[in-house]
Amino acid sequence: MNDIRCLSCKKVLIDNHDVCFFQQGQGMHCAVKPECERNMQAIRKEVTDPEKKKFSTHTLHCLNCEKKFGNVLPLGLNGELICTVDSKDVWGEKVKWSDKSKVPSWMNSLETRTVHNIIPLGASSSPSVSEPPRPSPVRMIHPRLTSKEECMQAVHETLTNNRPTSKIPRDYQIELYLEALSRDIIVYLPTGSGKTLVAFLVASAMRRANP
Repeated sequence: MNDIRCLSCKKVLIDNHDVCFFQQGQGMHCAVKPECERNMQAIRKEVTDPEKKKFSTHTLHCLNCEKKFGNVLPLGLNGELICTVDSKDVWGEKVKWSDKSKVPSWMNSLETRTVHNIIPLGASSSPSVSEPPRPSPVRMIHPRLTSKEECMQAVHETLTNNRPTSKIPRDYQIELYLEALSRDIIVYLPTGSGKTLVAFLVASAMRRANP
């Protein structure tokens, strides 16, 4: 098999024409050619561990079963991101890529690149593997009440439809409610003075404006 396959589901991840050896000092990596990254059957997951993130920005996973098979490392001359294959993840054991007797025979004829030519002219310097879809941001609509009369009507409707308490809002609570709808504020009141009711009124107004 002249390709790199998932250790778990055996799906072809990278074709042999799309990989090369990357020589970095005394070390050697098996890297995906930047100009061929779009051919990978992979998804990219962001590394969240602060310690691991110092060395790897993302991990590469099988598109079919999501088993990890590699890493995205800032190995380029100017810190460009390079997709690399982890031998332990694809073969079950750690292998030195420089040891030709340990790697599959088809890899012995692979091109070797360095930091100076790992990214050919015109090729993308960032991995193009797909990421899980992210939800589109939702723009919130902020209600605006221009008068105390409108405010009192909104309070009446809120308390009629969903009354959290039998108490009638005090004048200062009405004023705080109206102020909170016009700008961001911090309500600082003593315990038991009705901050929760103010928050409830504001939340109810936001819910009506953003059904």
